[in-house]
Amino acid sequence: LFFTGILLLLELSVPGLARAMTIPGTPEFVKQANEIIAVYFDVYPATAVSLGLLQQGNHLPSFTQKKRSALASRLTKARAELSKLPWSSWDIDSQIDYHWLINRAQLIERDLLVEQSYRQRPAEWLSPVAGILLSLINYAPERLDLQEKLASGIPDLVKEMKLLCRQPTLHDVKVAH
Repeated sequence: LFFTGILLLLELSVPGLARAMTIPGTPEFVKQANEIIAVYFDVYPATAVSLGLLQQGNHLPSFTQKKRSALASRLTKARAELSKLPWSSWDIDSQIDYHWLINRAQLIERDLLVEQSYRQRPAEWLSPVAGILLSLINYAPERLDLQEKLASGIPDLVKEMKLLCRQPTLHDVKVAH
């Protein structure tokens, strides 16, 4: 099962590589899985960078209404396309992969639209930035272009954070003082 997940991650990092390794599942399953993983990396870019997927993760998080709506729409569409597949006739490993993907999409959507921890925790913005920069410094120190690209967006990230993060937790207030 996780082998399928790793192959799907490889497909995002080096197009064609995972296909050469034969991802289990139908082409439509693989397409929608890639879409869900791409949205995941858009929401959690530090995860992509920590996996070595520098291009997919080298961006700052954004939680604007427009961005959240667009990401949620992509997840809804991918789940709808997955639900059209004849998953109940698949072998048990493929059925587990199917349900795992549906669950991941629902969890990401919940984080974006229900939990909305970015409204209360500045760390939702700052922690990924720190993680991405540390990964770049440790794993790709020669890629100063990626570090500079990321750093150049920090002033806009702080502006967005000031607009949206209006209900900090008591813990975050104590840490800030």
